Amino acid sequence: MPTTIETPRLVLRPLAESDLDDLVRGLNNFNVSKMTARVPHPYGADDARAFLALCQAEAEGALRLSIVRREAPRRVIGGVGYEAVDEAGAAELGYWLAEPEWGQGFASEAAAAVRDHGFRRDAFDRLIARYRTDNPASGRVLAKLGFTVTGTTTCGSVAAGDNPATTVALTREAWRSRQEA
Repeated sequence: MPTTIETPRLVLRPLAESDLDDLVRGLNNFNVSKMTARVPHPYGADDARAFLALCQAEAEGALRLSIVRREAPRRVIGGVGYEAVDEAGAAELGYWLAEPEWGQGFASEAAAAVRDHGFRRDAFDRLIARYRTDNPASGRVLAKLGFTVTGTTTCGSVAAGDNPATTVALTREAWRSRQEA
């Protein structure tokens, strides 16, 4: 059964065919796509259809949701999710927001809900993420969620090539202690 998660201001729900124009509008922006690993630029209708097919495949250990505002539930403003990685019990968290939505706390709100879902429902032992070092806003989002820096790496981007990145992680134990505090 498809997952929907509600937060105070947002609904995180599966992507639908009716959302594809919003997806193209949000991701066909180099300021957005360059901060992601997998989003090409330019981003067109064929890219959106391919992503919808990936989302509908419902892979084991993967969650891919659209971000919509409660007051405008038919307009996708971003995406959030995770997918299991090769490390036993770990998943990588990722998110994006359309540029007009930046700076309003939506990334933190959506990612926190998905973080909690990953530890509760899929019982991951650890969540990991990475962000480009020239994207300190994403670093602040992850720090706010309890992630701590684990190192540096190179983050490949389909839109922007290889870039220096910071790796972060959050263990189940650290997440649980934050919940109890």
